Amino acid sequence: MYKAEIKFSIFILLFFLLSEIVMANDLQIGVKPGDWVKYQVELSPIYWRESNITWLRIDVVSVNVQERIVGFNVLIHFSNGSESSDTFYFNLETGRYVPDMHYFIVMFFIPSNLRVGDIVYGVEIDNEEIKSYAGSRRVVLHIQHASASDQYTPYQEFNVYFDKATGVLVEWKYNIDGEYFRITAVETNLWSREPSILDWLLWTGVIVAIVLVCLASAIVIKRKQKTEQLVPPPPPSPSPIPSLETAFFLTCKEACKINGKRLEIV
Repeated sequence: MYKAEIKFSIFILLFFLLSEIVMANDLQIGVKPGDWVKYQVELSPIYWRESNITWLRIDVVSVNVQERIVGFNVLIHFSNGSESSDTFYFNLETGRYVPDMHYFIVMFFIPSNLRVGDIVYGVEIDNEEIKSYAGSRRVVLHIQHASASDQYTPYQEFNVYFDKATGVLVEWKYNIDGEYFRITAVETNLWSREPSILDWLLWTGVIVAIVLVCLASAIVIKRKQKTEQLVPPPPPSPSPIPSLETAFFLTCKEACKINGKRLEIV
């Protein structure tokens, strides 16, 4: 294990010593204080036994535009529930940490809005792709760097993806002698999550349920109205039967009207 660590450190040292900067004048910083990204960590067995990291999160705490230095906090979460954190400062112009730390392999930032063919920290951006990270499809820049194996060092390879618009790291995979570690962005506040298939299914189910409820209510109301129309109205109440005296009086009164005479009843 220690032999592998020595080889690893030598490779990182050479990687940074070969760094070349060609975009100093047009360098753009795509992050600001308050931005954060959470990464899922995947480790091969040898790295897992040594670190047991399950995820990590970076929070940007400062941005020095003049010196082109981004300060950020790294929170590391381990499988046993414990956590550790520290603050680092990274120079986007030189691709080095301040103070310089050759052992810290991961570079979380590059200048934003670079293009295929640009040289970043001594390596050429070789491809631009659209991939999904942290719940959204993003335009990302791919960087690959490999070193041939020899009697002193094994074959080592980096495959790295940076978000083009912000310059933030979204995926970093490192291979050495069949062992690897990989970090992938899974959450961030730099962009909004796009609705997933499950989200669409959930909302579709809610809409369908509302429509069915409305249809069922309309059917019930319509049936109730139809039932009320089929029930015949109750018959009118019969007129009260007048008494014999009342009938006689009414008859005489009508007769008087007909004959045009006044009838007095004794």
